[in-house]
Amino acid sequence: MTSNSAQQCSFNEIYAAYHAGKLTVEQAQVAYESFLTIDFYRPHALNMMGVLAMEQSDFAGAVGLMSQAIAYAPRQPRFHHNLAAVFGILGNSEEAEHHYSRALKLRPDYAEAYFNFADIRRFQAEDDMVKMLQEQLKNIDQKSDKDRCFLHFAAGKVYQDFKDYSFAFYHFQQGNRARKAVFNRAKHDTLIQHLIEVCNHGLFETQLKQSESQASPIFVVGMPRSGTTLVESILTQHPLVQGVGELPDIHAIAGRLPSYVQKIPYPNCLQEVSQKAMSGLAQSYLKRAAQLAPKAQRTVDKLPANFLHLGLITLLFPNAKVIHCQRHPLDTCLSCYCKKFRGAQAFSFDLEDLGYYYLAYERLMRHWEAVLPIPVFALQYEKLIQSQAKVSRELLAFCDLPWDEACLEFDKSDRPVDTASNWQVRQPLYASSIGRWKHYEAELAPLRAILNV
Repeated sequence: MTSNSAQQCSFNEIYAAYHAGKLTVEQAQVAYESFLTIDFYRPHALNMMGVLAMEQSDFAGAVGLMSQAIAYAPRQPRFHHNLAAVFGILGNSEEAEHHYSRALKLRPDYAEAYFNFADIRRFQAEDDMVKMLQEQLKNIDQKSDKDRCFLHFAAGKVYQDFKDYSFAFYHFQQGNRARKAVFNRAKHDTLIQHLIEVCNHGLFETQLKQSESQASPIFVVGMPRSGTTLVESILTQHPLVQGVGELPDIHAIAGRLPSYVQKIPYPNCLQEVSQKAMSGLAQSYLKRAAQLAPKAQRTVDKLPANFLHLGLITLLFPNAKVIHCQRHPLDTCLSCYCKKFRGAQAFSFDLEDLGYYYLAYERLMRHWEAVLPIPVFALQYEKLIQSQAKVSRELLAFCDLPWDEACLEFDKSDRPVDTASNWQVRQPLYASSIGRWKHYEAELAPLRAILNV
């Protein structure tokens, strides 16, 4: 894209083109840089360059660029909101709160800012943000679906802080309804059935005979909100380990595999793919992980949904270490329902869909336990909370890592955490989340009936 053509595009068009894969991050940066000589556009370009830096995990760069944008245009609420989000990832709650508050003072109807602000600490009824949120709720029917969703989830979190669980659940329910998305149960069930049929003992006996990979990356999998971020935080306190976040790369490899075997769909293509192709894909993954964690001897990928691809992971990395995080099903599902994820996660919008998804997850994990030739460490969230040192030692031993006392002080880490649990993992272990579903026992009746718990 030339400088002239870039100036004909809006900032949003450039961003959309980047996310659609039509521009590389470098091309998008060049496009934004072309605006830096124009006074009116300069702060907006700096802000968007900061957003790109944040998405590339360059958080220090993002802070610098967004701070420059604010210096040029201090009354732009979006700039303060974006900078607050970066400070939240970095664990600087004081700065995050300052900039969220500033964004809301500049724009009191900023629904997304209420949502993100609500997540960084516990609130009291007398807090200014709470009073402003309650004013916005008075005319919520006049707002867009997107804004209603943000405001209801913010209110759900706030009323949960107040221990007004009935009202909190009402807002979580309304927030989920405002998403107006549908989970395709039939399509998901078909995927699960095909994985079970294809990924059997015979597949591993045939394909693994050819594998030469000695790499031992660590994968933390399970349902969302099952303790995956906590486990990652414990592991990444070890001096030999670095986290690479929730990489989409394994899912992307599954999507590319059919092109290597005459477009045979995944997972059936696993039966035909050559070892040369698998080796190349494995090296591609390891290269990406090394770019994100250049000093690590071992890396941790904590994308929970990788539980779907444990067969593929085994074929790519026969020496991989897999940690399966488990938590009480009702606590897990409730936490999913009450969290507005940034990704698709359409199964989490409806209690019955959540129940069906959870049962399918359990079914697939039972299959993996029966057929995988690599060991899977089953880590129970409640046991970790109750016996932190014991379970942490077992975890490191499973990963062939020497014990290090720093792993007990994960909450003191200053590493960036860009997940739905970034506030919680900066606190010492607490047991209040165990049995949280009991506060919502009546509201969870449809889910309990499906899960039979």
